[in-house]
Amino acid sequence: MPRKERLTEPGLYHIINRGGERRVIYLEPEDYEFFLDLLLKFLKDFEIILHSFCLMSNHYHLLLETKNSNISKAIQFLNEKYAKFFNKKYARSGHLWQGRYKSYPLSL
Repeated sequence: MPRKERLTEPGLYHIINRGGERRVIYLEPEDYEFFLDLLLKFLKDFEIILHSFCLMSNHYHLLLETKNSNISKAIQFLNEKYAKFFNKKYARSGHLWQGRYKSYPLSL
């Protein structure tokens, strides 16, 4: 059975992503800092408004608003760049994230 297609329409979204096997994805304070720097670039490049965020040791939550239909490409950018950083820094390979990120459209 194929996956449901993601909504990519402009709007407000609650995004969640978790480390594979619920493992820690931020091992040092510098990892949080890199993710936040990446998040700032992501917001600017994709013209996204960040309303709220929470970085936990093994997952993150973002409350985003986009005026364009680019939420999938934006989250792909964020997750891919952070996973490459993490794998290189800790000399590991393979998936960092547990499956697809969760995306919940919200209404105002």
